[in-house]
Amino acid sequence: MDGQMLHLSNELSTMLRKAKIRASVDTHGGSICLYAGKEADKLRFAGYLNLVFWDRMKGAYGLSISDFENAAVPILGQEKMRKLNSSEIVGLEMRDGRLLAQHWDGFRTEFGQSLSEVVGQSFTK
Repeated sequence: MDGQMLHLSNELSTMLRKAKIRASVDTHGGSICLYAGKEADKLRFAGYLNLVFWDRMKGAYGLSISDFENAAVPILGQEKMRKLNSSEIVGLEMRDGRLLAQHWDGFRTEFGQSLSEVVGQSFTK
């Protein structure tokens, strides 16, 4: 998937600036931040995953849940699934230049150079 990152509304950006970040990873041009609790709920209600890319110059960007779910990438261990699992993300890790996002229900998503580049997903439980 080479989807588009969507600029978050001023309301969401303002709320997230004041929020506690659960985890973050520095990237070229900014950082990827993981939000939990009420901030994650508000992002999901607005249609975004609970990961946000903060561009140092342009503000906050999110990844649409529907774009993410419909990415045409393999789901290892669950090949019959038609959509990627978009449950809340609870952990982040950078490995070999790739971002790994651990979902609460046992899936792990691998991103490429940005959140808009989903490489694959696997079931880890």
